[in-house]
Amino acid sequence: MEVAVVGAGAAGLAMTRALRVAGHKATLLERNHKVGGTWAYGTGRSAMYQSLRTNLPREVMGFWELPFDAKLAEEINHDTRRYCGHETVQAYLERYAKTFDLERNLQLNTKVERCRPILDGWKCQWDEPATEGPRWEVKTIHEMTREEKSHTYDALVICNGHYSEPNVPEVEGRQEFPGQQIHSHSYRENSAFAGKKVLVVGAMASGEDIAREVAKVALEVHVAARRFQNNVWAKEHGPFGELQNIHKHPILKQLCSDSSVVFDDGSTLHAVDSIIWSTGYEVTFPFLQGCEDLGPNLVPRVVDNRVEHLYEHVFPPGSAPTLSFLGLLWKCVPFPMFELQAAWVTSVLSGRAQLPTRNQMLAAVKEYYAHREQEGYPKRHTHMIGDDQWQYNDMLAKYSGSMYPLPKWRENLYRSQSFFRKTHPDDYRETYVDNEVLAEVEAWFANGRSIFAARN
Repeated sequence: MEVAVVGAGAAGLAMTRALRVAGHKATLLERNHKVGGTWAYGTGRSAMYQSLRTNLPREVMGFWELPFDAKLAEEINHDTRRYCGHETVQAYLERYAKTFDLERNLQLNTKVERCRPILDGWKCQWDEPATEGPRWEVKTIHEMTREEKSHTYDALVICNGHYSEPNVPEVEGRQEFPGQQIHSHSYRENSAFAGKKVLVVGAMASGEDIAREVAKVALEVHVAARRFQNNVWAKEHGPFGELQNIHKHPILKQLCSDSSVVFDDGSTLHAVDSIIWSTGYEVTFPFLQGCEDLGPNLVPRVVDNRVEHLYEHVFPPGSAPTLSFLGLLWKCVPFPMFELQAAWVTSVLSGRAQLPTRNQMLAAVKEYYAHREQEGYPKRHTHMIGDDQWQYNDMLAKYSGSMYPLPKWRENLYRSQSFFRKTHPDDYRETYVDNEVLAEVEAWFANGRSIFAARN
């Protein structure tokens, strides 16, 4: 089959590799001038900032086929830190592309303008296994030459990520606030905030890291959030941090034209110089715009960051198997999950694995939504997987029929470092150690075990 893969970040690279192994012709379409997706610092669509380091050990982050060990980290970027810098992850992705010769599938500086299903001659059968889907017309434009092209593919895989379109909530008075406002997507380094009173809105991973870094030079840093993932910060009541200049607040209610801000509990903070919105991202597929009305569940809509009616977060029932999405899940270890998703999609496209009927897939999705709602998850957290990732990964391996389940050390390392990070939030990157788990990891790498149960 001839398959278009949109986005050359980690998910797109894994998808292209899997398609190549199975003998398909893959075209990898990337808007930027290099691979890496959000890790490609300085490309304009990257969410990286200058000092960013991973919040996961590199060993657990790495693809199965290219172990991300200290030897490779030293070779590609002279960075052997277990929680390495973003430049090292970018170098790792570039090495992955080079190792498996993915450059020959790659079209850089190529923006995907529009993707549309070709419905002529194809009929969607809802009571039969989803073995066939529509072909796809993909229109692109070269970012440098402005040359436009159109090509028809047998299948389309969307891997464009979800860290490029900043989400800034509509807070009363936001347009009238006279101070500086940026989204964390645009944050690069802390010098611009020296001596200032800064409000960081949001306290997930990036908000916490940015607040800590800005506090090194700012007069005061105030963090407003619905909840604090850092258990130590969550228990604080007075100033805290290395310089005792970080302050905690409830969620933001209003911004005022006199540079003051009002919080949900009615308290007010005066003379705020800058606001950094660390409030997440919007999931968007602009190149699919208009396709949502072509038929029920053919091309999914995005509602409150939920990509509607995706079977196992990958296949839309109406157009499976020739339309699929990789990399939507979050709060997980992404790269090895991408490999497993890619293996499943490839097995389905190759006819080695079969999807249920479209009605069965749709029913499974509705059951999942009802379960999440019963557990209290808001719609915007549909694709947040957390601890369920390990069961999901095992399911993907089983569905694909071509990969072994993830080795247990990955879950052990993830859980070990997660617990340590909660108890040592300010210095876990420098002080984490678990000799028993790390010995298990080193033994696995030394054995050089294959990920594939079958490669044909």
